[in-house]
Amino acid sequence: FLWSPIPFISTILTFIGHISVCSSNGTIHDFFSSKYISLNQINYGAPYKYINLELKESEMREWDRAIVKADKKYKRKIFSFCGNNSLKYAAFVLGAINYNGKSKHSRCDIRKLGIRKSKFFSNCDVIKTYIGFVLIIVCIILIIILVVLN
Repeated sequence: FLWSPIPFISTILTFIGHISVCSSNGTIHDFFSSKYISLNQINYGAPYKYINLELKESEMREWDRAIVKADKKYKRKIFSFCGNNSLKYAAFVLGAINYNGKSKHSRCDIRKLGIRKSKFFSNCDVIKTYIGFVLIIVCIILIIILVVLN
């Protein structure tokens, strides 16, 4: 999986982002628009993090079949930020391969996976992910201090 920040939302809620799925040959599958799966193009820009599931060689064909199955299903779905979105698409793929013995995964499972297993591509991506949040907190603290001092 690849994680990209969603403008403004990921600045405030740094654990929320857009997920894309990669096939075993590196092709990126991205559900970001109604009835459309893009290949090798991520809607929200370059990814900052990745999640490596460390599948065995024998599981890779099953993984690729699950992605094809998800592509067919989500090419018929209407995209919704809170409904059918990239997290639900990724959860479907995990369920299709019975990841960790579960046939149904949720968006929360994908978020937990992202928090626990994701790795940043670079230190610069760490800074880009958290700098906006830190600046907002610093501004709030400064405003509070200024109000209290007046």
